[in-house]
Amino acid sequence: MNLKKTIGMLALAGTMAFNGLAQDTTNEPTKIKAETEVKGLTDDSNYTKSQLEITNPYFFAHIDNYPKINNNNKEDTWFVSSDKIIPGGISLGAYYWGNFDGKAQLCGEIAKTFKGVTKQNIDITTFAGYGQGKQYSDVPNNMNWEFVGLNNDKFHAEYMRFVFMGKASHYGALGINLANKIYAAIGNNNGAWRANIESIGNKNLGLQVFGGFNPENGSWFFKSQNAIGSVGGFYSKGAGDEVISDLSLAKFWYTHRFNFLSKGDYSFKFQGSSTKEKTQLEAIAGFKNKICDFGAGIETLTKHKETKIGPALQAFKRVKVGPLEIIGEAYYAQPTHTCNGYLTVRANF
Repeated sequence: MNLKKTIGMLALAGTMAFNGLAQDTTNEPTKIKAETEVKGLTDDSNYTKSQLEITNPYFFAHIDNYPKINNNNKEDTWFVSSDKIIPGGISLGAYYWGNFDGKAQLCGEIAKTFKGVTKQNIDITTFAGYGQGKQYSDVPNNMNWEFVGLNNDKFHAEYMRFVFMGKASHYGALGINLANKIYAAIGNNNGAWRANIESIGNKNLGLQVFGGFNPENGSWFFKSQNAIGSVGGFYSKGAGDEVISDLSLAKFWYTHRFNFLSKGDYSFKFQGSSTKEKTQLEAIAGFKNKICDFGAGIETLTKHKETKIGPALQAFKRVKVGPLEIIGEAYYAQPTHTCNGYLTVRANF
């Protein structure tokens, strides 16, 4: 992984505090989420990832573990934070990022959310951190970051500056709720532009498209997820905030969001991406049924002036067993020989 990509993955944005770590959760139950992801591609990016999250009234813990198989060199992430150590809702956190090879980054953070501090009921979150390690160097290197975010039911704004090995990167996003009908947002990920627009507040129809463009290398991507009937909370201002934040801000880890089949009775996905080497396009239509939610469509892959066309399949199943919620997902696309699988288990106590 090169230094520029490392900067993009290292910076832990203040969204953990921004999304509620620094609030009173004394009466909340303990929540546990365990997830396993298996990803297979035709290139060398095959990997398996195990993720564990624990949320309770006293602390939040997150672990990303990548077994070192198939030449996988992805870094593990271990993170824990609590807003019960210091009075006043101040959240303290610590994390370990690396491969237990003596070069990991060891970091600390402090965050504070000020709830409803203006007449417009704006929440203000501030966040700062410092770390040191030997990632990608033989001598200790430092990193530090600062974050500020503002949020209410009408808008969402955030900015972060991150410095690693003497190089500064900048990240930001701005989202607006338009009359509780449309959510529109724009962001910038260290020079690469991001955008998200979606319908909100309609229980029978959900429309969304997000994407990005990097002017440095000309690469682009987009994804449209649409649903008809029994549309849930995915098409909301809060979910839109999370999408533009995921797209625009650098983070230690990314939250897996369930696929488009879970968004409504009938669902439709359109997506594409392009680099100097290849262009991919895909369209899938899906529906809910008792066995599992299922979608089918086509994918095209253009590489070296040769275009391949083939089927793309996707499935989603959610089962509740007592206090457990078990969710399985599967995806296959023939032109790229991509095969992904997710197994998620959630429990509340």
